[in-house]
Amino acid sequence: MEGDDPRAVQPVPEIDFHDPFKYKNLGHARNSCYIAATITACFVTWDAWDALLSAPNGNSNGQTEILRDALRNVVNGVRHGTAVSREDVEEVRSAMVTLGFPSGREQEDATHFFSALVENLDAPLVPLHEELFHNARRDHGDQRQAGERLIWLPLLDEETRFETLLQHVFFGEELEVRRIGSNTQQEVVDAWRHRTLIPEYTPSTLGQSRYQRGSFNVVTLPFALARYGNNLQKNRTPISLPLTLNFNDYVRQSQTPAEYTAKLRSVVSHIGSEIGRGHYVSFTYDVNGWRKWDDMGEEDVELELEAEDGLPRNDRWTEEILQDSYLVLYELVPSASRNPARYYSQSYTDLDLALKIQNEADGNGSDYDQVQSDEQIARQLAKDEEKRAERERADYDLAQRVQNEASQRVNDYDQVQNDEQYAKLLAEDEERRAERERADLDLARRIENESFERAIREDQVQDDEQYAKQIAQEEQERVDEELARKLENEESE
Repeated sequence: MEGDDPRAVQPVPEIDFHDPFKYKNLGHARNSCYIAATITACFVTWDAWDALLSAPNGNSNGQTEILRDALRNVVNGVRHGTAVSREDVEEVRSAMVTLGFPSGREQEDATHFFSALVENLDAPLVPLHEELFHNARRDHGDQRQAGERLIWLPLLDEETRFETLLQHVFFGEELEVRRIGSNTQQEVVDAWRHRTLIPEYTPSTLGQSRYQRGSFNVVTLPFALARYGNNLQKNRTPISLPLTLNFNDYVRQSQTPAEYTAKLRSVVSHIGSEIGRGHYVSFTYDVNGWRKWDDMGEEDVELELEAEDGLPRNDRWTEEILQDSYLVLYELVPSASRNPARYYSQSYTDLDLALKIQNEADGNGSDYDQVQSDEQIARQLAKDEEKRAERERADYDLAQRVQNEASQRVNDYDQVQNDEQYAKLLAEDEERRAERERADLDLARRIENESFERAIREDQVQDDEQYAKQIAQEEQERVDEELARKLENEESE
């Protein structure tokens, strides 16, 4: 790369299957596979995040620029077809350590590294619109905008389709919230969360944009498959990853709807049974086929043609993609609009909304500062699944009807003009609630107590072990109370 500007980003080389050009795997430093896999998945064969490698327009942290320089050096080397040494990889790790990433040379979680890397580079958030549906009184918190660095997809029992996992997180996720009920008192109610993607990327903070408005011309969708539960043992359920996915239902549509497709770009796989052990590799996909990046493999990056099902012809690669995939990156691709003028006008409206989300995130602190580890997220997701498994379900048809009526009521809510109409809606809610069968009283009380305590401690929970002990203590107190009441009744008899 002699003569090249060291602060410029090398473009992705245009090559075909028969081109003699060969990518080179990154050099392996001690336990650096998670670094190599993440970098090759995010930056090497596509340029969606190239703006993160360039110097920003405004002020920047000096340590961040050291990281940016080290990362750009690695990416440029790979794109140029030259070998990247272990010392170059160590420069990236050293820069991340300076910025607060764990300093040891033990195996780290690739999703943890990804979140920290894009946070330190001030990457755009994935902007989402969230809405809650429930049977209680509507609340201003039922609609909000949120920004995510990484979208976690919990694995579902015996489910192997990536699309179903998406539908669960975007449309079918159940949770409990505190809202004002029919007795005008706050109570814990079941809710369904509905998410849609705002199809505009945000450069950075409004007013002092560190990147030009058009720097990110596509939206990158980072997903993580929650393969590790409380015991940190791996769930190797094979998940099929479509090369293209119709994303229309997941996108917030404007008055001039566009067609959206999600295209698979790369996969980071963890080869091993435990999160703290094993080896990370990555796979990238383009028109030439699949490439496997392995910093402990051969120097030249291997290339495989795709089979009829879109997967590599190499059976081992296919197994590692289906059963070991952990971090998955898609690119959101919009089609041409029927009315370009109106479409671009709406795009700027969506962009302003996305910028608002980014500003709120900047003002409230980074996701990285708030999330202690992605392992905690995975454990919490597993705990939520276990708790939901304990709950007795109301009659399915009735629950479905209540949900549909709740959705319709939200659509009608803005049309309510006076208190009389609102009172009618409340009366209808009361009649519907009267139809619901009650779960066992003892179980309902326990669930309500657990939910109430969790809501109070929502921002105070420091670790799951302490939380589990508290729940166990409350359960033991309930058992003791029942036993004492039973003994008292026996004595009185």
